[in-house]
Amino acid sequence: ADLVLVPIKQYKRNGKILCGIRKGTARCMGRVLAETLDTSYKLARFLSRTLDDIAFNDEPDKYCRLNPHYDLQPGSIFESFEQAYSSLSREMMTAAHAIIAIPYEEQEDIGGYAKTVVRALPIAVLRPVIGATEAVSFALLGFRNAVQPNKKKEEESQWL
Repeated sequence: ADLVLVPIKQYKRNGKILCGIRKGTARCMGRVLAETLDTSYKLARFLSRTLDDIAFNDEPDKYCRLNPHYDLQPGSIFESFEQAYSSLSREMMTAAHAIIAIPYEEQEDIGGYAKTVVRALPIAVLRPVIGATEAVSFALLGFRNAVQPNKKKEEESQWL
């Protein structure tokens, strides 16, 4: 609508249609950018949660689904990168613990150690992927909140 209505209003106001086309195009591109960031953020968050469900299908008590990291709205792009780094490092540490510490604690002999390492491999592979998708979702959320600060306020007020 901005591509058509803004130039028409500008032409009726002062007869400068090119200025109206420029303003309408800028508004339209801003909305397209904001919606692209919002959709990409939601897709990355969905992928992260789905992978999380896959990784902990057998062990529902070990991880609380009410993860507070999903509910934090970054106030700036810098905060979103801090949350992204925190998420990625947390999942990398979980993967390292699964592949190194747990087999060491549960080893009985060298064969038992190898079996435990093999059982921990899916978690060791999925956890960094989950961390990366969470990191991407936090970065996209930060960019979206920078482009559309009113969207952040809407979502915060919706859940309070």
